[in-house]
Amino acid sequence: MRTIILLMISAGIYADIEKSVWDRENDPYRIGIDYMSREYRYDNRFENLPLNGALDENPWSDDYWPTYKGGISYRWNQSGYDDEKKIAYKLLKKSDVKKSTLKDLKSLSPAEKYDLLLGQYSYPLVNHERDRTQVLKTMPSHVDFDFDYDIPTWEGLCHGWAPATLLYSNPSAITLKNPDGLEIPFGASDIKALLTFNMHYSKNVRSSFLGKRCNINFEEIREQLEYGEISQEEYIAKLQSAECLDVNAGSFHIVLANQIGKLKEGFIADVTRDFEVWNQPVFAYETNVIGQKLPSVKQREYGTKKVISIYLELHYVVERNQHWEYRDNYQDFSTKHYQYDLEINRKGDIIGGEWLSEDRPDFLWKQGRPSFSGYFNKLEDLYNKSIED
Repeated sequence: MRTIILLMISAGIYADIEKSVWDRENDPYRIGIDYMSREYRYDNRFENLPLNGALDENPWSDDYWPTYKGGISYRWNQSGYDDEKKIAYKLLKKSDVKKSTLKDLKSLSPAEKYDLLLGQYSYPLVNHERDRTQVLKTMPSHVDFDFDYDIPTWEGLCHGWAPATLLYSNPSAITLKNPDGLEIPFGASDIKALLTFNMHYSKNVRSSFLGKRCNINFEEIREQLEYGEISQEEYIAKLQSAECLDVNAGSFHIVLANQIGKLKEGFIADVTRDFEVWNQPVFAYETNVIGQKLPSVKQREYGTKKVISIYLELHYVVERNQHWEYRDNYQDFSTKHYQYDLEINRKGDIIGGEWLSEDRPDFLWKQGRPSFSGYFNKLEDLYNKSIED
């Protein structure tokens, strides 16, 4: 019964929406502009946009290096099921490293390995990650343990992993020597973790953002409605808040069809509409035109001459467990199904749109490739050697 009531309410919400004119935050110009040439790279004309599209190469998958596991200080390749041993471990002294076997070193975290590659036995990257994530506060065996401290499991470095998988080739495992001649082995996921962290750490990289972030917990307000804690009007008002209505369906379609269908360049979508952020790299789509109709009076006031209804299958990469060597499989990918209307003017340009499905992306973005500089200067050499044939 709860599901039926909520579906009826949702249907009422979206039936009442006449027009979603994109605002400044939803203007496709924001993400379609080439900041070097100052040229707008997109075509807004519907008939010029491919109904289907895919990147020439699927992006690779990897973990999102969650905060509650200590980010890239997590010893993912260490045997056993006790995560506390993989998080709150004692750092090896230089003498310990010299006595370690290659198998022992393989079990270290990406952060430990990179510190060792640079000959930094004080482990600045590991200590930075432990400080950034505050993970030791959640470890009962550690002196900093705080019973009341909690880290949400969805928090992590997906904002670094998502652009990294679109910007870098799939690395292979490799072993390099550090300044003391010690061999430091890196698995594919170690290198991906470092690329991911460099994306997160780099501050002077241009990024483009479309839409506003929704900070409302939908499940929470649904429960409040169910238990009579809020009225139907209050529930609808929260769902219809500006930041939770976008990204505009028209600007979304323009970005999707141009980025994937025409330019063969991926982008990132937060595929959860509410307060949780799950950044996923988009690599393919299929659309079907399921209807065409005349615009309403209100739509005509904005210059709409016809309305085209779209059914979309959106394909994106999802996170997976770490791996020494990477081979993709169907579990690395997922699909979302959306329906929306596109509003077309007399020139044939998309000028707006409305979502017909309650589910929709929260926001879209893309990011440039950062330089390898400072502490991560050596990462460039590590990455380049990992992709050599």
